[in-house]
Amino acid sequence: MSFAADDGPFASVEARIFMFLIPTVLGPSRIHGTGVFAAADIPAGTVIWTFHPDVDWEMTEAQFRRFPEPFRSRLLPYCYQDEKTGLYVLCGDNAKFMNHKNEPNCDDSGRSTVARRDIRAGEELTCDYRSFDLLSRGSDARNAQGELVFPPPPPPPPPESGNGRRSRKGAGDRTGPGAGDRVRSKASR
Repeated sequence: MSFAADDGPFASVEARIFMFLIPTVLGPSRIHGTGVFAAADIPAGTVIWTFHPDVDWEMTEAQFRRFPEPFRSRLLPYCYQDEKTGLYVLCGDNAKFMNHKNEPNCDDSGRSTVARRDIRAGEELTCDYRSFDLLSRGSDARNAQGELVFPPPPPPPPPESGNGRRSRKGAGDRTGPGAGDRVRSKASR
């Protein structure tokens, strides 16, 4: 799908700016929260996602730590730490909603995601976070279904010295949904 010629500066831009290379939809996941689902059958070996620097955001740990709380701890579950570069990556498309599975239907080696087997339309796309995310390695916590559950994000750095008061009521110490109780997301690359 392309924009019409009278759409101004976007006249030559493809409507599809996300880096999923196959049609997908978001929906409720039986694994956790929101998941990504195939909108059409996908043959084994199909590249379904690829990293793209114009869509996906990479940042150093120092850059990531500059985000204030509670934003940082709410952003972390949607990021992964690249095993090769050590950079934090936030996928700019719906790949950030891919859920972990011990035996996933997608393979995340390198900067692409490939269908490991034939995937039917309506099936949730899953990946093994440990194959690309340094933050997910070494986890042994499991949920009732036996799937890995990843630890909460690291605590924020100690507060800077000052008058000891918080700038906003409760800021910096929030916990709960989005503060690490979510299984780490891929954007799964």
